[in-house]
Amino acid sequence: MTGPDPDAAAALHHLYHCGPLTATLAAHLWSRASIPAWDRTLDTLIQAGLAGRDPRTNDVHAGLDEDAARRAYARLSGEQACASCGCTPSWSCPGGCCWLIRDQCDACEPPDERPGAALCADQAGPGAPAR
Repeated sequence: MTGPDPDAAAALHHLYHCGPLTATLAAHLWSRASIPAWDRTLDTLIQAGLAGRDPRTNDVHAGLDEDAARRAYARLSGEQACASCGCTPSWSCPGGCCWLIRDQCDACEPPDERPGAALCADQAGPGAPAR
């Protein structure tokens, strides 16, 4: 998985935040893509270990490594990401985080080394990382 892929980013985000992805829901998410296209997208996520498929229902569910998934989401979505943990404005660290500088969130910077006030979503307006 290299380069931006909005469909894969949407699938990955859904799997980790909303639960399993059924064929019907996947078809709705990818209304502009064909069934084989989104099926290849899901297979790519499965092969990368970021998702798994239930053999009984064929539903796709989140994999086990959320940190790897968050980093993959940053690459696939093209969003700004923390250089340390890979969190993005759409997928913050567990428990939430704020941006300290352009490529660093407060969850990755020791409190005694933080440069001034953190920029949190409630202070920054649209597009800022959620807390």
